[in-house]
Amino acid sequence: MPGDWECGKCGRRFRSLESFDSHQDRDYKRPHGEQIVCRDPATLGLVQDPGGTWCTPAGLAARLSSSRRLAAARSAGRQS
Repeated sequence: MPGDWECGKCGRRFRSLESFDSHQDRDYKRPHGEQIVCRDPATLGLVQDPGGTWCTPAGLAARLSSSRRLAAARSAGRQS
C-alpha cells in the first residue's frame, strides 16, 4: 500500500517512517549483517490497523474517523 514502510528484517509494515524507525535499534557489538535489532511495536505503544499495518494510536483514530465519514457520505449519496 502506498505510504507504508516495510521492514526487510522482520517483515512488519508501518504507516509512517517515524513508526518504522522507532522499532529498530542498532547493536554494533553484533556481527556485520546482524546489527539491526527489531523491537516489538506493541511495546513501543504502536497499534495495528485492520489491515495489520503498525501505526500510532492517534494515526489509527484519524484513519478510522476518515473511513467512517467517507462511508457516511457514500451512504447519504445513495439515499438521495
